[in-house]
Amino acid sequence: PFPKLQVFLALLCVLPEAFADSLTIPYIYNMVKEFGVAEKEEDIGFYVGLLGSAFYFSLCITNIFWGHLSDKFGRKPILLCNIIGTCIGTIVFGSSQTFLVALLGRFIAGSCSANGTVAKGMLGDVIDESQRTIGYSFYGVTWGIASMVGPFIGGSLANPASKYSIFIDSPFWTKYNYLLPSVFVMTLGIISFISAFKLLNEPNKEHK
Repeated sequence: PFPKLQVFLALLCVLPEAFADSLTIPYIYNMVKEFGVAEKEEDIGFYVGLLGSAFYFSLCITNIFWGHLSDKFGRKPILLCNIIGTCIGTIVFGSSQTFLVALLGRFIAGSCSANGTVAKGMLGDVIDESQRTIGYSFYGVTWGIASMVGPFIGGSLANPASKYSIFIDSPFWTKYNYLLPSVFVMTLGIISFISAFKLLNEPNKEHK
């Protein structure tokens, strides 16, 4: 039988990193502009590009490392570690008041965003070969949904003090005006972590 719960939990662990990347799209330009790091407005795009590249650069240099660890110590502990790292990096980014801190946050988040790789390894471990293609297709759907919904959520939650009555005139949310999207990722990360910790089974390495 198709292991529905285990597949769902493995893919749930991918969502925090998928949202961590996609929900920054609507506000990252204004964020960099407010940092004042660019001397000219036409230079803002360069710094936006650096933030975007930092995420994927760190992901590239750590992905093989995390994959090796998941083969050695198991999929579940690595999935849980990456959720924690993604949440930490995203909160650092969302609360940053300078470009360098934002860059650090993106680097941390990217370096702990290997759950896509590890989750696909887990899908291969728990799904019978005859159904494996279906399982992998769910991974693509999961990332696609996050990429589609993430920008909407990011744009809706950025600058909450100017949008929602509950946050109006709040000194905290006025200062940390891009933190709320990161809180969303952290909340999703907490849900993913607890669900996986309690319900996700370590797959049998000998499964074929």
